[in-house]
Amino acid sequence: MGIHVQTISSQVYKALRDQLIAGHFPPGQPIRQDAVAAGFGVSKIPIREALFRLEREGLISSEANKGFYVIPLTQEEAVDVYTLRLQMEPQAVAEAALMASEADKAFARVAFDELNRAAQSDRLRVPHANRMFHLSLIRPLKKPVTVQFIERLHIISERNLGEHLEPAGGEDQAHMEHRTMLEYWLNGEAEAVKALVHQHIQATFSELMSHYK
Repeated sequence: MGIHVQTISSQVYKALRDQLIAGHFPPGQPIRQDAVAAGFGVSKIPIREALFRLEREGLISSEANKGFYVIPLTQEEAVDVYTLRLQMEPQAVAEAALMASEADKAFARVAFDELNRAAQSDRLRVPHANRMFHLSLIRPLKKPVTVQFIERLHIISERNLGEHLEPAGGEDQAHMEHRTMLEYWLNGEAEAVKALVHQHIQATFSELMSHYK
């Protein structure tokens, strides 16, 4: 997989972050920089830059003589992340539903279609496509700090999620909720979409907690 020279550092970071979230690197297992660099077709310099950035964000850690490795998602961290999502995301989606332009609605439809294709044919792409769909529903807010914060919460909650929960398929309850969520949002039904987003996040949170128990 080649990386464009002009944006090599940021592209490596984003691609490596998505690989981490998708479970390409099991928790505790060292990340071999030579192998990663070869996979991207780049030198180790942008790989190390991306790894240091991911470490600052708390997605990976490093130890002497061990190198970088993925940090397992702890129960305490999961509780913190999902509590914040429940407090912020439903309200943000509801507000955005009342502000969405036709361009915003078209963007959300495309994001849902991408998620639907991933759910049907490529489960490894589901975490990224799911995040993009959820973020498309708050995009009309034009509040970059809010959007970035909620995206950060998504990234943390996705980390190692595949160890506990299966990605949603096209007929799964979670994916059917996505479809209804989009319909409410497109119709500007703020309270209905707010309630469904809250229910949707809470269901995932509850299922995840059952695995920790």
